Amino acid sequence: MENSVDIASIFSLNPATKEGLKNATSIGVLANLATFVWTFFFSQSIRDLETLPALILLVAALVIVRVLIFAADPLETLAWRWPPEPRFFRAHYPSKYLLERCRECADHSPCHDRPLGAHSREYIAVWYEIFDSIPQDSNSLRSRTYEKGFTCRFIFYMKYSFLLFYILGAGTLSSKVFAIFFEHRNLPVSWAFVWSVLLQSPRQLIYIAVNLLLWTAITGLNRPDAKHPTGCWAMWRDINAQHLLRLKRDDDKLITLVCLRNSRDADHKSAFNQIKDRETEPPE
Repeated sequence: MENSVDIASIFSLNPATKEGLKNATSIGVLANLATFVWTFFFSQSIRDLETLPALILLVAALVIVRVLIFAADPLETLAWRWPPEPRFFRAHYPSKYLLERCRECADHSPCHDRPLGAHSREYIAVWYEIFDSIPQDSNSLRSRTYEKGFTCRFIFYMKYSFLLFYILGAGTLSSKVFAIFFEHRNLPVSWAFVWSVLLQSPRQLIYIAVNLLLWTAITGLNRPDAKHPTGCWAMWRDINAQHLLRLKRDDDKLITLVCLRNSRDADHKSAFNQIKDRETEPPE
């Protein structure tokens, strides 16, 4: 039974799970890529393709797309001002609270004058030590945190894949229009002429419009606004707010844990175990 569950998870398309995120995102992006190539550069009917070569090409492309997409985690690593999602995602890390509390401390003798630093990432390691102590079951705070994080990644990947293919489609169609204009440069240019050129490519117009519509819908339903987030970003904020309440509830023990992080004496273990043994849900 356990093996069957593992096999099922490998082929999962649920983006709230790790494998499901990779599978659903890779298939979605690959389908959009294949549609783009077929729409703009391939006039042959899909039925005319040879089955075996097409299947081999599809599997190879799926592997390549999957590797390229998940070679890095942009929500964890991107530091640019745009897009805004990575900054929102990291701004709600509960580990930030550990860093803030350490900065408020005036006595650094318990930690041997080694306070937590933003660049050392040590505060994240302390947070994961606490986070990993939460029991892992189907409805635990830990499980739901993973689910919300994977869902945010899926929304992020699909949103910007739709934007990318919209730009690629619009750019490809524009280059085609300009090529026709150049070919008929002696003719007067009018809106009627422009529309006549565009209407020669209804399939391409539909492809561009669909990608624009999907990007607009995802953007409108999932806004990473700092004050009023919506969709998956609101769920990410709320689930981490529960972690933050849990940390603040054990503030005194947490400070002891941070101060004694370089030791493994009885005081450290006692502080850590008292936090670990608390119930996972915040009080009502």
